[in-house]
Amino acid sequence: MSDNEAVDSLGYDVDEDDLLPPPQVIRQGRTWVSASAATTDSMGCDAHVGPEAVVKEGKENQDFAFALKRQDQLGQDWLLMGVADGVTQAVWQKRGSQHAVAAFLAVLDAYFQEGIDPLTLLLEAEGPERFSEVFAADVTRRLQADMDYLVRERRAPRMLRSRPDFYYSYYFFSPTAEHKRQGHWFLTTLLAAALGPKGGFALLIGDGFARVDRCIAGQWQRQTLSLPAENLAHVRKGPGLVVNQRMQVSTIRSCIEILPAGEATELGVVLATDGVAKTSGHGLEERDLLSTEECQAYLRDLVSRPEACPDNMGVACARRRIWR
Repeated sequence: MSDNEAVDSLGYDVDEDDLLPPPQVIRQGRTWVSASAATTDSMGCDAHVGPEAVVKEGKENQDFAFALKRQDQLGQDWLLMGVADGVTQAVWQKRGSQHAVAAFLAVLDAYFQEGIDPLTLLLEAEGPERFSEVFAADVTRRLQADMDYLVRERRAPRMLRSRPDFYYSYYFFSPTAEHKRQGHWFLTTLLAAALGPKGGFALLIGDGFARVDRCIAGQWQRQTLSLPAENLAHVRKGPGLVVNQRMQVSTIRSCIEILPAGEATELGVVLATDGVAKTSGHGLEERDLLSTEECQAYLRDLVSRPEACPDNMGVACARRRIWR
């Protein structure tokens, strides 16, 4: 088998430095969406490079977003959505954001194929630990496989190809090169959620914005969630809580948020990266987003404002009826 065939079997697009999307998923820009757009549920996503200042600096879009519908073995629909923000100070962060999303989807797809309801699992005493172990194993495997490929092929990120000396000396030929790669490559946040027929859950690794909506007696109640990363802000500077090869199961477990439906007849989630969250007056505390088109329009407006944070921006939304 040739090197390219080996790479393709791992799910990489060699020409574009992007992962190939999972089955029944298509790539649109820096997003993954369902190949079939037909759905009675409201969902969507978008990832924007950011305001003009970001474009002029030649920065790449390191944010990634997804909004997909899946079915479990009983034919019940699940809405999966989220955003991932590659850490600016890292290397290969664009690939890392996709790996984190791919791992989240792979874990849930495996549960659906095995007839396991992920919300029921997470409500069990040992459920969060089991989920965290599976997610940690999957994302670590993906990152290690990609690292092995990039090292074997001596590949350099597009942004560093014009000045590769430091990159190669630091990450390839240093006595501690492997340790440095594990600490600096693929770093990304991941804010993701899954909404099922009776409720949902979120995995909130890193900073950004998260909101859960519940329609009770015909009235929408919106709750902005406190992210686990906010509790670490006073402990350390720079990227703290991120997806990486050294992730601990206990860390992942602490980032799981159950989203019970309670008395709600509908349940919704809005997630955004920190470029949105750091923009004054972003308005997501109350703003309804119900489709990809609305996500795109929202980000186009946000990046055009003078107060827009000079960063990439990603947003995802999903809303569905709850079964009784």
